[in-house]
This record gives sequence, C-alpha cells and structure tokens, in this order.
Amino acid sequence: MIGIEIEHFYGNGADIKLIEFIGGNLLINFPNKFIELIKLGDQIVPKKKVFKIKDNYLNKLREVEIGSFLSFNPKNNYNIIRRYFLAPDFFPRTLVPFAEVGNGDLICFDYSVSGLDDVDPPIVYWIHDNPEGYEIADVAINFQEFINSLKSEEEAETANNDQPATH
Repeated sequence: MIGIEIEHFYGNGADIKLIEFIGGNLLINFPNKFIELIKLGDQIVPKKKVFKIKDNYLNKLREVEIGSFLSFNPKNNYNIIRRYFLAPDFFPRTLVPFAEVGNGDLICFDYSVSGLDDVDPPIVYWIHDNPEGYEIADVAINFQEFINSLKSEEEAETANNDQPATH
C-alpha cells in the first residue's frame, strides 16, 4: 500500500505494459511504489500536496505544492514522455519528471548518482528559471519517502505556526 489519498484524477490508470513501454523509452525502471500509484488513475492530484524544498537561491526552506502527477496517456499534453523530450535543452537528462507544480517547475526522479538502472532513485525538484538547468533541490531519498512527506495545507500551516520565530 502506497499510503496516499487521491483528491481526483483525470482518467483511468496506466496498465503495466504502457508503464514498461514508457520506462523502456526513457531507459529506466520506475519505482514500484510509483507504479502502484499511476495504476490507480491518470494525472492524479493528491489530497496532501505540500512538501518542503531547500531553495538554494533564497537560501531557505520553502513550501511547494504539487499540481498533479504527469499523465501516462499519450494523447494528454501533460504526459511524462512529452515533458521529458520537449524539456528545454538545459534540462538535465538524468532527471525524469513525474509531477508538475503549475509554474513550470518539475518533481523528478534523479538518476544522476546511482545510474539509470536504479529502481528507487532519489526525488528532486527542478527549478526551470535557471537557464543552465542546475537549480535542483533535494526532496527525498526515494518515492515512498516523498509520499510520506506530503502534508495538507492545514498540516503545513500548523507546522509553520509551531516553529519558533527567528531573529
């Protein structure tokens, strides 16, 4: 069980043959927990969608909200293959996007350290505003940890209110 509540989705989930076909085109194996999720529905929007990243430009932690997981439907403009192959030239090709946040930034599997055969790669946040493509923030050690880190807006607000003010 992946442990995620779904707010809504935009179609049927992907079947295993399509998942393997897309993974083969990207030369990767998707993590099992990710496969469990995308078999549930297409372009899933989770109920808990807030997570934190370390923004190196602002030199602070900040909260980010998932827009949706990318589609596996080849006819959908927000599908995983289009986002990968139509990404800007400066997009690091060792990253494979699996979710978007609505402003052009992407949540990605990072195969840069462990290689394309890693079955449970780290999760990173790619910030599209950097023309060199190197604005990447670490998010989680793997997909399950990423899912576990997601908070509702209320939980995130409560956590922020519980933190002492810094001077």
